[in-house]
Parts: sequence; structure tokens; C-alpha cells
Amino acid sequence: MNNMPSPDELLRRYREANESYKRVLVFRTGIEQGFFAEHKCLIHAIIYCLQHHLRMKLYSHGANYAYAKGWTDYFQPFCEEVGGDFNMKYNVHAVQRLKILRREQKQLSLWGIVKWKVKYALYNRLWRLLALREYGTAALSTSDIPPYREQDYIRLPEIGIEGNYPEVFRALARMLWRFTPEAAAEMKAETERLSLPAHYAATQIRGGDKVTETDLYPAEMFVRLIEQNTPLRDVLLLTDDYAILERVRRDFPDIRWHSLCAPEEQGYYNNAFAHEASEAKHRQMIRFLAQIDAMLRADFFTGSVVMGPSLFVLEMMYPAGLPADCSAEQFPLASQISIPRRVAMAREYLSGRSIPSQYRRE
Repeated sequence: MNNMPSPDELLRRYREANESYKRVLVFRTGIEQGFFAEHKCLIHAIIYCLQHHLRMKLYSHGANYAYAKGWTDYFQPFCEEVGGDFNMKYNVHAVQRLKILRREQKQLSLWGIVKWKVKYALYNRLWRLLALREYGTAALSTSDIPPYREQDYIRLPEIGIEGNYPEVFRALARMLWRFTPEAAAEMKAETERLSLPAHYAATQIRGGDKVTETDLYPAEMFVRLIEQNTPLRDVLLLTDDYAILERVRRDFPDIRWHSLCAPEEQGYYNNAFAHEASEAKHRQMIRFLAQIDAMLRADFFTGSVVMGPSLFVLEMMYPAGLPADCSAEQFPLASQISIPRRVAMAREYLSGRSIPSQYRRE
């Protein structure tokens, strides 16, 4: 994308365009997924609203990553935020078509999927009635945005950008990646604890509930890619399990590992995180965001397309970041599709690689 506007200029253009539209869509963030899966949905919503001339308003109170207000606990505002407690129950993500759900959610019965779709359809109808009463105008909700829209090339003339999906995603993500002064100061203090040199590499090795979606990858897979692609031996590691940090320090002593993972961390579980006490959640999110922000400044990054934080960093660094479980040519598609499809793509890709048998996914 040529002549990309600065994040501040893009924000100015976005606000001007967004506020010019009459029809309203209230997007709810922080519903049930991990932070970066929800963040990706937010960027998809921005694109969708611009393409359909919808004024996007945000509802983030009670978001699963919030500790007090929601989005502005960490990030600067970018559009009008609204209230309405009914959003907590009835403003939900869209559900895929029945055919796709049967293919991707094989653990669910047909009757279970049908009940799921009917419930969410009723939620959407009820939300519209409550929104009319609350906001005084007819509005659309999060479930009106089609999930996982694949778009090779995106034009957003109202804000003066166009390009392939990774380019447009990166421009909008940079526009949103603006922290409040309080969050920025706390993140700076955390980053200083990492003692990072001027040049370093970065990666993510995940434990926790990711095993419910896909097999966990071995550390050796990421270390090999770092050793093959950069001479740097200072590595920022994002992990949710202190045992992983201890293991890589033991098994790869030639690498200087930097991480904010604490000894009490034994794997990230999204449901448990969502029910953390507010102050504990706040500290964990600040530490998490500080590491992501530091990763974006790394000289080299490798990560998995089936892990939300890694996918985000890869998208922000594209085409410089190196996906570990898909080809560079596949990455623009991988960055747009659902987790089950990304898992299938990764399995197919890795099954053909010369990975030692003990590390190859079955």
C-alpha cells in the first residue's frame, strides 16, 4: 500500500467518515474469545462498517479483558462508546452457516448446532428491539457482521487506503494500537524489566487451553527457525507456562531468553482469565500487552498462525515475520479464515515438512 497515512491521520479520517454515516452498528468487543481473536473481529467490524457506510459504536463494558471500563482501560478511544446492559447477553458474534458448522464443529450434534443457531437468531431479534428503546434508533449488532469474510483486495476510499488484506489490517491495527498514558507508563515499566538489547528476535510458545483447539507445538520447532533465519541469540519469549521458560533455558543455553512469565503461571486458560479479580486481570493484561508491543519491535519473529498473539504479530510484521506452520504464500489466506481452517492448513503444511518424527503433528 503506497503513501499509507500515519496512524494519527488515519484516525482523523476514520472518525470523520464514521461520524458521517446515519445507520448505526453497535459492536461488542471482549465477548468470549482471547484478546487478539476479539481484536481481529473488531478490525473486521471496522472494515465492514466502512464498506457498508455504517456508523460503528463500541460496547466494551464487561469485556472479558476489562478490569474497570473496557476498551479504554488500555487503549485510547477511536469511536463513540455506548451503554446498555442488554448487550452483555444479546449482542453476540454471528454464527457460521449450518454446513460450515457441521464441517468445522464435528464434536457437536446436528441438533445441538440447530439449537445454537436458533438461540442466537432470537438473541439478534430481541437485541434490535431493546436497542431501539435504548438508543432511539434502529441499529445493527455484532451478529450482523458475517464471520471470516475472505477479501483479497480491500478499498476503503473514505479513509484513503486500499491494499491486500494484510496491508489494510496492519494500517487499521496501528490506528488502534494507541495506549492510554496510564497503560503506556505501566507497560514501559514492565518492558524495562525484560532488559532487552537493541536487537533481538522473538517468538511465542503456547500452553494452556490452546490444546483444546490444536496440538501444542514443541519449542524445538521455533528455536530451529530462529537459528536458521537470524544470528541474533537474544530472544523475547511470550509464554503462558513458566515450565516452558525453564525448559528452553535448560535445553537451549546458547540463547539468552527474555520473558515476563512468572513462576506461578502454569498455562493460560481463557475462562479462568475472564473470571480473574479485576486487579489481577489488569496486571496480567499490562504484562501481556507490554510483551506484544516489544515483539513488534523485534528484528525477527516467528510464530504460529493458530495462536492469536502470534498471528497478530505476524500480520503486523508481514511480510517480514516468518510463520512456522504455513507458507508465506498461504499467509494472507491463513490470516482471514477460522481457527479450524487454520488448524487444517497448518497440519497439511507441517505434514510435508522435514520435521523430526517426534515433533511432527499427527
